[in-house]
Amino acid sequence: AIILDPEGDLLFDERILREYELFLIGGIVDVGLEWKGGTNYLFRDLDLPRARIELDGSIKGVPDRINILIKILLESYYFNIPLKKSIVRNQGKKDILNRIWYEIKRYSDGRVIKKEDIDKILENLNIAKDKLIKFLEKNNFKIV
Repeated sequence: AIILDPEGDLLFDERILREYELFLIGGIVDVGLEWKGGTNYLFRDLDLPRARIELDGSIKGVPDRINILIKILLESYYFNIPLKKSIVRNQGKKDILNRIWYEIKRYSDGRVIKKEDIDKILENLNIAKDKLIKFLEKNNFKIV
């Protein structure tokens, strides 16, 4: 068994997905309910490894709803959909918005984003290019 914890020491990947048969899903209290360290507290008496699910180095944009997390695990395990692809395709509006702002911080220089970085940003978002551009323009970003 392994605990899915946004503060876990291990990075959850396809190898871990195949190695373990039981996943204790935490993180919902830490992220969704904003109780930092909640998973650690809930599973404090269990001596099990802990892994975090990330999307290119951050938990931003990784869905935190239990039914969506289960869907991501099942898609990756049974349909062999790469974990990253499953995470992105299952993002809801809140996840997309959180990830957009994270990506903007990564790629913008103030209020300027390079045109060539738009495709890099889209790799981690379940959103069409035209919608991302509209979002950026609406929030006063200049694309050069």
